Amino acid sequence: MKNLLVIFLILFFPRQSHSQEVEYQEYSYTEFFNLIEKEQDTVFQLSDAFILFNSQTDSLFTKAGQRKDQLVIDKKIVLNNVHFQFPNVPERAGAIYNVLFKRDVDIDESISAYFINCVFEGYFHSNNTSQLLAADKLASEYGNLFYLADSKFHRGLEIAFNDGDSERRETQIGLWNNEIWSEPIFDKMNMPFTVNVVNMRNAFSVYGDNIVAITMKDNVFHTRTPVMIRSNKTEAVTIHRNNFDESFVRLSLEESGQLALEIEDNTFNNAVLFDTDKLDPSYIIQWKQLNNKIISRGSWAWFDPEHEGHSLWAEKYANPSDSLVEAFHNSFKIENTKWFNEEIRLLGSFYDYYQSKYLKEDANLVYIEMKDMETERLKYLNKLDPTFDNFFTLKINQFLKVFSAYGTRPANAIIYSMYVILIFAFVYLFFPNSWDSHGKNRIINRYKFFAKYMSKDAGIHEVYQDEKKEEMLSYEQFKNIMQSYENKIPKFFTATAFPLYKWAVSGTKLTSAFLRRIDIIQGTWSELPTSKRWWKGLLLIGAFTIAIAYDIIIKMLNALMLSINTFTTLGFGEIPIKGLPRYLAIIQGFIGWFMLTIFSVSLISQLLN
Repeated sequence: MKNLLVIFLILFFPRQSHSQEVEYQEYSYTEFFNLIEKEQDTVFQLSDAFILFNSQTDSLFTKAGQRKDQLVIDKKIVLNNVHFQFPNVPERAGAIYNVLFKRDVDIDESISAYFINCVFEGYFHSNNTSQLLAADKLASEYGNLFYLADSKFHRGLEIAFNDGDSERRETQIGLWNNEIWSEPIFDKMNMPFTVNVVNMRNAFSVYGDNIVAITMKDNVFHTRTPVMIRSNKTEAVTIHRNNFDESFVRLSLEESGQLALEIEDNTFNNAVLFDTDKLDPSYIIQWKQLNNKIISRGSWAWFDPEHEGHSLWAEKYANPSDSLVEAFHNSFKIENTKWFNEEIRLLGSFYDYYQSKYLKEDANLVYIEMKDMETERLKYLNKLDPTFDNFFTLKINQFLKVFSAYGTRPANAIIYSMYVILIFAFVYLFFPNSWDSHGKNRIINRYKFFAKYMSKDAGIHEVYQDEKKEEMLSYEQFKNIMQSYENKIPKFFTATAFPLYKWAVSGTKLTSAFLRRIDIIQGTWSELPTSKRWWKGLLLIGAFTIAIAYDIIIKMLNALMLSINTFTTLGFGEIPIKGLPRYLAIIQGFIGWFMLTIFSVSLISQLLN
């Protein structure tokens, strides 16, 4: 044991002393790019250097004096332990502006760099481990900031920062308003079984371990290869307004030490592999961007539709096709009990997360997705074992999905109830019912009335009064009777009877007075001169149309009221309709009972939540 300790000390301390004895060369930004330009080889290499901003010579590396003409670098750039200084971030002094890198760019063990409006036609790679802490001079003065903004990456990029177990969290990764293209590279390897291993160059990966922040905002991805965003013990992860388009996104938040996590307003058109150990209520994750997209990384890892072991590794993680994702959603996660439970568990954690934040709408959306999965699972189980219990449970789920979104939207039940009421009211419209005393005779009576008016030398009000003769006669008889008993009964009865008489006949008299005023042409239709027939015919047709419209509206209201009464089961023990609709009314009553029950239960569920 002592020998092992001695060997360890011999190996360890010289390495440490060597890291402390590194001598850094210092260049201004202008001197640095002059070195690249003078390099005769196709590869420019530089190690152990500080690129410091010189206000006297580096005006092209500031926001105010940024270069107008693009600088073209046709060499591969390989930097190791080279750090770029940008002392005034608001003024963007010390940033690399408007440079076209035609070949790969490798920047390893660098704690800081700022690229703006650059184009990378090759692969961009930056791998940084705990060794970067050797650059204490730059880190203490300016912090660890690695920013890429307003740039184009045509062959993908990889950024990895690992501060190890250091208590000093200085590093910040920022990607702002960039465009990224990438496509996978497949290599064959000789292994015990045939396997496609993907070369991860030409992909997109951002990884932060024990760092301050990862910030991605307003980036656009033009790729189907995976976009990997991984963090471990990172204090803040912000992913805002990125358009991932058809990219297959992997979000891995391992050993979440985030003080802040925000994932908002992004566009995901493909699957999102999600992996985290917890969802803290302090996080901000907008569900509508993830709705029906999220997949548990664990279940995806075991997904093997062709049962060929690891042969699908590259296809799953490098360039998953739509058919592969569809097969996962439609069969694998539904048919496999273990991974069905894993997907439900992931959704359940989001449901609990939104419930803890009182975000009712997002919680309901997650719940609907969970129930949709359950319904698909019930379809599969019913196919395997078509019992009545499985069939009934499946149909109940499907019914609740349509009519109340599984109890999350009581308004759906009301909306569909209105559709049912209107459909049955339309049917009742063509059949007589006891609530409509006139029924189809309304329109017939209208024709008789206008025919009588046009054939008699009398005003329209007189024809109307003649139609109401029997009704008015009963009122006159009542009036005469009460007058004959005027001195024989208490005054109270006669005092109240006459106002009642006037109220009863008021409607008829008002209608008669109105008809007298609009009847401006007297005489029968046959006796009228040709010049007046046109005018009177126009008035009659207008009046007749209004009367018919009124009759139709009344009939429609009667049918609607009958439908509402039947739907809500508020009838009085007798169905006021005959024929086939009588049996339809029974069916409607059953539907109404079921729909109103769903509405009541859904409403109570929402109130309790």
